[in-house]
Amino acid sequence: MYFDPKEVGKRIAKLRELLGYNQEQYSQKFNISRSALSKIEIGDRSPSIDLLIEIAELSGVTLDYLILGRTPQDGYVYNLTPLKEIKRFMKYIWDNDALGRAARLNIFGNIIAFIPFGIYLPYTSESKLGFISTFLYTFSLSLTIELVQLITKVGSCDVDDIILNALGGVIGYILWYIYTKLRKK
Repeated sequence: MYFDPKEVGKRIAKLRELLGYNQEQYSQKFNISRSALSKIEIGDRSPSIDLLIEIAELSGVTLDYLILGRTPQDGYVYNLTPLKEIKRFMKYIWDNDALGRAARLNIFGNIIAFIPFGIYLPYTSESKLGFISTFLYTFSLSLTIELVQLITKVGSCDVDDIILNALGGVIGYILWYIYTKLRKK
């Protein structure tokens, strides 16, 4: 295998299209001109290693894929580094494009999905479950889901999902706690 600028350009163009960007929008993400991106995509110009790193990070692919076209052997991608994906998504969360929508869906979706669980636990235990217990049950449920995804290679195992899910459970508990205090007044 060797570095083939035409193949690298094809992969970059494919990723750009999958993310829903035109050349002007995509080039602005990397502070390069549209014509420079066009030359890279057709293989007339080689991208710098810094640009390849930025494209890989934005697109959620590896440099190995961008440069050589290799994908993981088993096709399963997972994240066991805390806050890695949260940090990556936070860079794009306010963008009004496909990547921004994906970032918002990931961050807020993982939180919102577990808020009802954080409300349900203390409600069904008749207030016997406190904050710490609710957090631990929420954390355990999310950890179980992520471990099943890792073992079965169905879905995407991401330690950041556990963090966001636990946050959702805690928010649910806080909402339930506020509701019960207001109801007693």
